[in-house]
Amino acid sequence: MMSYLQVFINAIVVALMAMYVYENERKMEKMSTRHDQTALALERKLVDEIKDMKQLLSTKAEKKDFKQIFKACSGNKQSILDTWKKPTMGGDISNIKDSCTNRHLRSTMIDSWNGSLIDQVKVELIRNEQLAVEMFFDGRGSTSSNWFTKNRLRYNSFNDLTRMSSFNFFSMNGDQTVDRHFFINRNYGGCANNRGWMVVIDTADADHRPCKYDKLPGKDYPYILYGPDQQLAVYDQGLYAVANMMVISISTLG
Repeated sequence: MMSYLQVFINAIVVALMAMYVYENERKMEKMSTRHDQTALALERKLVDEIKDMKQLLSTKAEKKDFKQIFKACSGNKQSILDTWKKPTMGGDISNIKDSCTNRHLRSTMIDSWNGSLIDQVKVELIRNEQLAVEMFFDGRGSTSSNWFTKNRLRYNSFNDLTRMSSFNFFSMNGDQTVDRHFFINRNYGGCANNRGWMVVIDTADADHRPCKYDKLPGKDYPYILYGPDQQLAVYDQGLYAVANMMVISISTLG
């Protein structure tokens, strides 16, 4: 009798343990589900807040009076970076409607940048006379060569670009060994894996041109490339667009 009783008791214990494990798993699953739902809700809230903030910053930026100080065109065989840096390279903008097809246009205001009361810097990429990309940078306390950085980025029209994004380049000088300037790039990893948001492939005096997008057949330098559809470009896969023009403008404090 004792052996049968012991077997019976053991069976009850096993059954109770199984019920405990099952119930515990159900509770853990519910907790995990609630955690996932909470995390998803927080993520959605953060996305909505970012959208609202970008819209607010965009609205504030639009209310500022911007003066165009630089106008560069793809394909006119002149260096965009050199023109920005060197007063002798560009003509002053007397009429912003002038074409930059033959030469980039450059205001002398760039030369008096340092110490001036600049509030914001706006970069616009134009394709087929339509605004394709816009970015706003904090110009306060900046110089004419250091405002184009991730830490000064206030607002942009890309859906996947923030100051917290990953970058291997975000600067005006960019990757000078291959003449990639005004370069906002996420990563290298072989030409097929190069991804970024914007790049000026400048005049053809680089040490080498390793990737397909560094030399576009039938097109003269410079090229102004950017990510289409407000997101990252995958350059060597042809997932990019070519802007006809880049315009840089400033607003002042007060």
